[in-house]
Amino acid sequence: TGQDSLLISFIGYDDFIIAATGEFMHIDLIPADGVNIDEATIEEELLGTQVSLIDARDSEVITTAELCKAACCNLSEAFETNASIDASFTDAVTGTRQIQMLGLSGKYVQITQDNIPAVRGLSTAYGLGRIPGTWINNIYISKGAGSVTNGFESLTGQINVATFNPETAEGIHLNMYGNAGGRVELNAYAPFKVNAKWSSILLIHSERNDRENDVNNDGFYDMPQTLDLVVRNNWLWRSGKGWNGDYSLNYVNAVSNAGQIENETTPNPWEVDLNGEHITFSAKTGYVWPEKTWQSFGSQVTAGYNVQNTSLGDRNYEGRHQYARVNLMYACQQTDNWDFTAGVSGQYDKYYEDLDTLSFDRTETVPGVFFENTWKPSDKFVLVSGVRGDYHNLYGALFSPRVHARYSFTQTQAFKVAAGIGHRSPVIIMDNVGLLASNRDFSFPTNYRSNAYGLDIETAVNLGASYTNKFKIGYRPAMFAMDFYHTQFTNQVIVDRETPGEVAFYNLEGESYSNSLQFEFKFEPLKRLESKFAYRYLDVKADYKQGLINPPLIPENRIFNNTAYKTRKGSNGQRWLIDLTTLWTSSQRLPLSGKADLDENRDTEDFFILNSQVTRDFSNNFSFYLGVENLLNFRQNNPIISSDDTSNELFDASVIWAPVFGRNIYAGFRWDISKKK
Repeated sequence: TGQDSLLISFIGYDDFIIAATGEFMHIDLIPADGVNIDEATIEEELLGTQVSLIDARDSEVITTAELCKAACCNLSEAFETNASIDASFTDAVTGTRQIQMLGLSGKYVQITQDNIPAVRGLSTAYGLGRIPGTWINNIYISKGAGSVTNGFESLTGQINVATFNPETAEGIHLNMYGNAGGRVELNAYAPFKVNAKWSSILLIHSERNDRENDVNNDGFYDMPQTLDLVVRNNWLWRSGKGWNGDYSLNYVNAVSNAGQIENETTPNPWEVDLNGEHITFSAKTGYVWPEKTWQSFGSQVTAGYNVQNTSLGDRNYEGRHQYARVNLMYACQQTDNWDFTAGVSGQYDKYYEDLDTLSFDRTETVPGVFFENTWKPSDKFVLVSGVRGDYHNLYGALFSPRVHARYSFTQTQAFKVAAGIGHRSPVIIMDNVGLLASNRDFSFPTNYRSNAYGLDIETAVNLGASYTNKFKIGYRPAMFAMDFYHTQFTNQVIVDRETPGEVAFYNLEGESYSNSLQFEFKFEPLKRLESKFAYRYLDVKADYKQGLINPPLIPENRIFNNTAYKTRKGSNGQRWLIDLTTLWTSSQRLPLSGKADLDENRDTEDFFILNSQVTRDFSNNFSFYLGVENLLNFRQNNPIISSDDTSNELFDASVIWAPVFGRNIYAGFRWDISKKK
């Protein structure tokens, strides 16, 4: 007819043609009779990292998709593609990894597994390495003092590790991994349903390395020889009548050997023997009133026993930790705009610690109460305020107020603030286990027998703010985020390594603070190509006997980039995934070593670390990956001070600021044996 027309076509509807008049039109479409959609399948790619604009807390989620970008053999290696958390080694001999958040040690981060406190007490040093990466479904990270419902121990943030359970695991899964350093791992889990109410999952991790690695030819193992076994059994109960339960049993047996390599020139080597055994039981039971679903009750019960025996040269440490915790909570949602959680808790810790001739036995009991309120007057604003009070038998009353607030300028922009107080009972030896790899004399307060080491509980105030904006560049998604956090200690255990041959532990006299400023930008320049950049600045200072100085081994600046590309998925799920991570670390201040050549310049050099991985998905069920860590092969020269004389009082393997092993190639596969295609 020569007239313009508009054709409208959509699944489930008849084609509809209408004359286009050039005027604004409002069109209502009604499906024709008998036109139905029997089934619709919607597929969405799982984002590697998810940043919440709704949560009042400054939080992000690391998903399985992100964890699969790197080897991620355990939790301590799960943050290689994350800009908020740094990971490093405690020393040059044991292979123990530690994390940092907001410029402070990971011991100030409350780490939970399925919302049950996990990495604490004697597991502070080694606990991260004993949560296998293959078991992890998601990692939830929040900056600032966390929720009062989880306890008083969060000073700088919270990390909750959600492991696979019978409902989140899609079937039997098998993973094998091996690297050029001789490390071999086997990971597997298998969910099964018992009946309509009960289901279970069995998870197994085994690790072995018996190779002698000495890349830098200093006569010491660059990697420890290991033999680890971790087993977890989780049960879920769904009564169908308001009651639900989640019960888990976890067992760890870990053995490591390191130190000097025995040979003809070293018949009596300086040896490292680490032996750990840890068993934990946890029970979570909840009840939702069937006719009052806005009310619920929950209980968390945990009990465990941890043994850690450590021998480094002539220094011996033996530790035992018996612990139990009960947390009872009542939650009520009064209206759509207001809800609260209230509860009581009890914590028990019995420590037996011996370091050479010194004993640090103690019992800690902490009853507590808490209340947390969430107020949401509009979609734009939400306020979460909480307070808890605890009484510690050694340190007295502990008061922990905390508040988080979020204001959304638009649906894609959020501004958040947080403030809170946290406390932490020190576990000095395990908190600083890397220092055992030296001949430094340990100096404790003269009244160390009066309570835990003669030191006060650590307390800090944390204040922070963040801004997140999700937007489009063209039609592709992008995100910009920035945050600033200030942590001010009212008391801190100072670990003073500024005197050669000695490490002194004493209470803070003066001030100690950390300022952390971070910018992050993420965008997709091309379809299926994602890149994120981050910059972080740290200003960390503490009053030592020498005055207000920067603590050692903390870089002031870091620049981070992760770029990931994936090809289009084939009909059976086949595709390629390529990942590259670049990290630049600025110089770090070294503690005094007593060696003139080292103390002349006490700032390290800055350096780059590149990690890369290529993954081939052969189907939706099977993947093979090949990767390399430290692609540029950057290594710290002479990581062990006086490595040629282990009897020297200045012998020290704890001053680590860069990789020791160098380039490390690895490969492995992931096989979902019974996953639905």
